[in-house]
Amino acid sequence: MIYKNPRISIITVSFNSAKTIEETILSVITQDYDNLEYIIIDGGSTDETLNIINKYRSKIAIVISELDRGISDAFNKGIKNSSGDIIGLINSDDVLLEDALKTVAQNFENSIDIYRGKILLWDDINNYEYSETPTMHFKKIPFFVHVCHPATFVKKSCYKQYGDFKLNYKYMMDLELLRRFYKSGAKSKFIGEELAKFRMGGITAYIEKNKTKERAWLIKDYGGNQLDVLIYITYIKVFEFAKKVINLFGNEFRYKLRYKKNNKIKNNF
Repeated sequence: MIYKNPRISIITVSFNSAKTIEETILSVITQDYDNLEYIIIDGGSTDETLNIINKYRSKIAIVISELDRGISDAFNKGIKNSSGDIIGLINSDDVLLEDALKTVAQNFENSIDIYRGKILLWDDINNYEYSETPTMHFKKIPFFVHVCHPATFVKKSCYKQYGDFKLNYKYMMDLELLRRFYKSGAKSKFIGEELAKFRMGGITAYIEKNKTKERAWLIKDYGGNQLDVLIYITYIKVFEFAKKVINLFGNEFRYKLRYKKNNKIKNNF
């Protein structure tokens, strides 16, 4: 059975996101799709984030602003409070592309748990973007995985059956969730269109250190041993070293290797 007009809940989590959240909000509320529920979970912002949210309050079904235990906790609050058949997670610095929700609805089937579209990795400063295709099959050691989280839409029933985000994961929670769903037998469908833009940003050495710890959990939690962990961490280190070498040639060279120049970045607002 195919539903023509499923209720779609979009959840945005934010914290001191005044620089980007208005663009995110507009990309959601201007979607040409009427059966939409929009939820914003804020971590107690102290900048202008809440003022921007209140500017569009009439278009937002639920706003919760309070301290939380991290992004995973914020995601789970949104999922718990949602009423949609399927749920999308669009962070406060990412955007939905035009007709994204209509495209998801057209692909919605009763037997499918997860819908995976392409994303545009977007450097809005240098005006480059790159289309990335999501990984559909997850192996024990997740080499060359493309999470494409902003273009992933999950049935609420899937969260109820297989669980939501684990609070101990602070950075790799989306990959852990998708691997768990895959291993548990959730059925996924690939949508061969770009549905969202993921804004590129820097990463600190502190965050990378904590990602290393969580990468080890990803392997061990799903049957891997210490050798598997060593192989995966080595792969990541080699990959990061290669990026540093490429960076020595400058941004222009680095972006030409991966990105396409887009002089007119299209948004839906």
